[in-house]
Amino acid sequence: VIGLSATLTPTEFHRDLLGLDGERSAAIAIPSSFPPENQRVVIDTSVTTRWRDRSREAPRIARRIAGFSDQVPGHCLVLFPSYAFLAEVAAQLPTTGKTLFRQGREDHREEREAILRELRDPQARPMLLLAVAGGVFAEGIDCPGESLRGIAVVGPCLPPPDLERRLLEGEYDERFDRGFDYAYAIPGMTRVVQGAGRLIRSERDTGVVALLGRRFLREPYRGLLPDAWLRDRPPEELQGDPAAVAREFFSGQGS
Repeated sequence: VIGLSATLTPTEFHRDLLGLDGERSAAIAIPSSFPPENQRVVIDTSVTTRWRDRSREAPRIARRIAGFSDQVPGHCLVLFPSYAFLAEVAAQLPTTGKTLFRQGREDHREEREAILRELRDPQARPMLLLAVAGGVFAEGIDCPGESLRGIAVVGPCLPPPDLERRLLEGEYDERFDRGFDYAYAIPGMTRVVQGAGRLIRSERDTGVVALLGRRFLREPYRGLLPDAWLRDRPPEELQGDPAAVAREFFSGQGS
């Protein structure tokens, strides 16, 4: 069996769930061929995205998103762990210099395709798109050229703790002694990485990825940040204000 994907890390997670024998399996990770200086990653630790704190934090998160968006010269995509959290932050969002679009739970195919056309139109007015991680705007789409220049991901995007997820957690804990990691942390961070991966799709693309939330510096999430983002640095060195980082990054490129 040969398996390959852009999101097959951590390899032991996929090996265990596929039922492969660890002693008879080998893994190799190929680094990105795109210039690392084309992308900047920043972790905003001024906000928290824990469920019990979300109502209190929503206004601050909204301001940080608006500030980041205003410093991005092009379309900006913001990904949330749920529609409910998206709506809560959107209600507090200050006016920005971009056209605001929101992914809705009941959106029809025609509405989604209209947004995708706007994202891919190099002549369209810059857009701020609020969407959910793991959805149509976070996986499997490409925005050609430099139309998409900034992506913000709000929190580790953990799956909801429904009955099925709690049963999986118990099963993974019994079989692998890693119930929370396998049921929540790794799937959530996979959504983060896949969503952020919409930004750099060719050697010419440039942009900034902003991770909002203190949990990105805590285990198990910090240990699941891609090596390409860290570049041999501790995650603490990625801390910063997304707006300031975007302003510096794009001014250095003459954008």
